[in-house]
Formats: sequence, structure tokens, C-alpha cells
Amino acid sequence: MSQNIDLNDLQDFDKNNRQSQIDALYNQIRAISAKLVFPPSIQAAVGLGAIAKHYMGGTIPMIGGAALGYMMTKDRKYTQTDKQVMVNKINYLRQQLQELQDEENFEEIAGDGIMSAQSLKSYKYRSYKFTGKWKKLIGDPAKNFHMMVYGLPKAGKSIFCTQFANYLASTFGEVLYVAAEEGFSVTIQKKIRDYIPDTANIDYANFREFEPIRETLANGTYDFCFIDSVNYIKISAEQVEQLKTENPNMAFVTIQQATKDGKHAGGQDFAHNCDIIVQVDQGIAYQRGRFQEESAMAVFPQKQKESPDDDSLDGVEDVEDENAYDDEY
Repeated sequence: MSQNIDLNDLQDFDKNNRQSQIDALYNQIRAISAKLVFPPSIQAAVGLGAIAKHYMGGTIPMIGGAALGYMMTKDRKYTQTDKQVMVNKINYLRQQLQELQDEENFEEIAGDGIMSAQSLKSYKYRSYKFTGKWKKLIGDPAKNFHMMVYGLPKAGKSIFCTQFANYLASTFGEVLYVAAEEGFSVTIQKKIRDYIPDTANIDYANFREFEPIRETLANGTYDFCFIDSVNYIKISAEQVEQLKTENPNMAFVTIQQATKDGKHAGGQDFAHNCDIIVQVDQGIAYQRGRFQEESAMAVFPQKQKESPDDDSLDGVEDVEDENAYDDEY
């Protein structure tokens, strides 16, 4: 039997730790803002902590200052891409901050167990505001969404996940991609070169067991975790639920192999416990989930261009990508 998660437990966790989360968000925003305002050379001379305190009205954690100090000693110059990633991160952190503050107000209103329909209707739950083709496919998922992706070999599921990881990393936060099946291979290198132009917010791991994943997530600052694949590592549905419980503010994407008849391998527990299910079949990603009505998106542009009269592709969003089908998917 799969492990049941009590949503009240997650709410209690957020309530008990909300102030520390708010403080941490303020510190992160100040630190990144200081990086944007002051060039690395000035940061190194004055000290990022002093800048944050004097200019931004606060301090930053020492560990963050130490890590940034190492980068400054190399006199790194930020590219336009670096700056845009930092701006995106600040915007996302501000959104998180607003959502936490809204939650406080929400709990005060709902404290007696009764809430007006108007208040409940207007309340904004913590979610990612997706854009473009990803919004059309998925909608605006909850911050701790769980997506399951499955498909037959060479159907395109790993490339779909690589593209999705790139979108998340360049727009919302840090990604850990556990590439258990392919490891640090030429295949992974090619996917990164083809689909991840800016690798700043994505780390890859070749873990093949559950515990290293668990420890890394506990000690890291990741917002998203991809596990490719749970079948290869032999992670159970209960272990995935354990990771979700221990990381209540993290989103998970679990990739699964498919049986010969096209069904996902590993039993129904995985499907029952996730929010979004994506089946990738012959280069098309078909989505069904809680945040968007059923939808589809072409993983490869050729798929749409080669079948312009195929009614099954009506409304399918094309991926803006110049790469053709690869030998490895």
C-alpha cells in the first residue's frame, strides 16, 4: 500500500516554519539584489554582507557570502544571461514571499473553521505561473507539484524532461536532474548542449540508489528534482512519497519506463499519488492533470511539420527548437 500524506501535516509544517521561511526569502532577495547592483570587484572589496546590510537594509547568511566570495576572487563578470537569471530568481522569490504573507492572512480568516465563498474564491494558492507552451500544456501547477512522465524507449520522454528542466531552471529556480539510466554519458552531454543553453541552475547526478538522492535534497537548495528513471533505480512509490514529505516545498518529476502495451511500469501507486501525468508517444507529450485540461505538445518540431494534415495533431503546441530527431531519446 502507498503511504498517505496528511495535508494538514504539511500545513502545520508551513505554519511553524513560516517566519523562518520569510526571513530566508528576504535574505536571498537582498543577496541577489546586491549582486545585481554592485560589480564583483566592488563586492570583493567591501564585502557582500556589508553591502546587503547598508544598502539593502539587512544581512545575508554567512554561508552565502562565503560561496559568493569565492566567485568574486575570480573577478567574474556577469553576462546578460546571468543577470536575467538573477532577475527571474528575484521575481520568483518575491512571489513566494507574497504567497507566504497571504497564507498568514488566510489562516486568520479561516481560523474558526468557516470561510466565505468569496474569500475562498479569491485566495491565491502557492503556484508557479507558467507561460507560453508550458502553460498551455500544464497550466499553473502548485509549488510542490509531482509530475509523472512515461513512454516507450526512444519516444522522446528524456528530451521532453530536459526541455522542461531548462524552462524551470531559467525561470523559477534550481534543478537537480538525477540521470540514473544514462549517467554522465555522451548522450546526456548532447542533450545539455542541444536543449540547455544556460546551465547555471541545473546540476546533474548519476545516483543509482535512493539514499544519495535523499541526502542531497536534504542538504541542498533545490526547487525541483527530476528522477530518470524510478524503475532503473528501483525507487518505490512509498520512497517517492517520503521525498515529497521531507521536502514539502519542492516539485518532483519522476520518469518511468513503459510496458510493451504503452502503460507506465511500476504499478498504479505512482499515478494515484501524482498531480500531472504526461505520456510521451512518438514525439508527442500528452498531458492530463489537476491544473489544466487534457492537452498535448510536440516534443520535436519535425513531428508537426511532417504531418500537417494529421487531425490527431490539431491544437498541438510545437516546440520552438531547430534540433531534429536524435538517435538517442
